[in-house]
Amino acid sequence: MGTEGEGGDVVRVRTAADGATSLAQCICSPGYFFLSSGEAFFGLLNTGVAEDEDNCVPCPEGAACPEYGHTLRSIVVQSEYWRSSANSSTTLRCETH
Repeated sequence: MGTEGEGGDVVRVRTAADGATSLAQCICSPGYFFLSSGEAFFGLLNTGVAEDEDNCVPCPEGAACPEYGHTLRSIVVQSEYWRSSANSSTTLRCETH
């Protein structure tokens, strides 16, 4: 998950391209999605700007974050899982009977 930086450290936040000129261009790396502390508690929407690496959290089990810049609303829930809404970071496995 994420991309490797210098020394093999995982980079959770980066810009999508070289030459960024603004903090607003910082986004989460593949394998992570942006979750603000407000979203975690209140389900608020966000812009996806990752001011802090702590805002980029691993994509939940049963979901994929294959590209740069995923937000809570844009994570891709896999076919054997579901979530209650696009504002939920909790994915649940479909039960088979």
